[in-house]
Amino acid sequence: MRLDNMDKSTAAAPMPVYIASSPLQEDEVSLSDLARIIVRRKWVVMGCLVICLLVAALYLYFADPVYKSAAHLLPPQQAAIQRLIVASNNFGIEKQTTDSVYMRFLENIRATGLRREFFDDAGLVDHYLSGVDSADVNIDGLFIERFNRNVTIDVDGKNPAFVTVGFADKDAEFSAEVANQLVDFVDKRTVAQLVNSVNTSLAAQMGILQRDIAIKRNMAETRKQDTITQLREARSIAEALGIVDSSAMPIVIDKLRKDVPVNTVQIPLYMRGVKALDIEIKALESRESADPFIEGLREHEEKLNRLKGLLVDAAGVSAVTLDMPARTPYRRDSPRYALVLALAVSAGILLGLVMVFAAEALVGKGMYDSSGEYGR
Repeated sequence: MRLDNMDKSTAAAPMPVYIASSPLQEDEVSLSDLARIIVRRKWVVMGCLVICLLVAALYLYFADPVYKSAAHLLPPQQAAIQRLIVASNNFGIEKQTTDSVYMRFLENIRATGLRREFFDDAGLVDHYLSGVDSADVNIDGLFIERFNRNVTIDVDGKNPAFVTVGFADKDAEFSAEVANQLVDFVDKRTVAQLVNSVNTSLAAQMGILQRDIAIKRNMAETRKQDTITQLREARSIAEALGIVDSSAMPIVIDKLRKDVPVNTVQIPLYMRGVKALDIEIKALESRESADPFIEGLREHEEKLNRLKGLLVDAAGVSAVTLDMPARTPYRRDSPRYALVLALAVSAGILLGLVMVFAAEALVGKGMYDSSGEYGR
């Protein structure tokens, strides 16, 4: 009976259940809690925002305006490099096309050495040293920091042939002037290089032809003197034998047998007789030029004249087409007010939030006290 009563009392009594709070639940922070933190410390955010705006305002007030102007370029027209094309298509010279000429121009305008040459020739150092003691300025550093870094080359992504060459400076008119002058300077240097390359190749071949012509003429003069010497010797023999003219030649031939072939080419010169030999000697000695008698000379002269006609004059040749020259910009490139203010607002808000949460992390036990209430 006791056992039965005990079982009934035990079954009727409920078992206590304890639910332990999870550390993760205590550390969870809702968005509303974050909002309450920001609202409670809104003056920190506002203060950071005001400070960043003041810094931006001071920057915009004291920063020097920079203007950027750009010239728009395209490959050269075929007519502008026609003489280069014609010259390069002859006699094994490296062929030139609009694309190859344009690529040479772009390589040159990107070259630091050529930019430095332009910097010196244009006297740009005087522009940057205006009002500054030049004794304390490094010209190389001035070129790199103030000029070379302000030159930009932009290639269109959709059409690589479309290129813009820009230059930035505090002076709006100066930026446009330098951009146009740089393009013109590099264009002339590129044309000079190409023309010099083609003309050098032509000149080399012309030199070979001229040497060949000189050799032919010298050999012709030598052969002339040799022939005169041979004729004089033959005349002496003919005079000694009493052969006055070639009338004796048929007598000699008639005395030979009819069936014996006679090679008249091998008949000695003295058989022509003194009169004929004298006429030949006089004709050779009075000959003013041996050119008409030199084999292959006229062909060499013709080729030489063709090469001379292919020599290229740099005048009228251009390595680039100026689609639109650089113009004086109507607004500054930097600083940009809207961008600077947007960055200042973003930086102020971000800095304010960082300051708010850093302050909360340093207060007491954190965001919650021991009672589970939001910490004050």
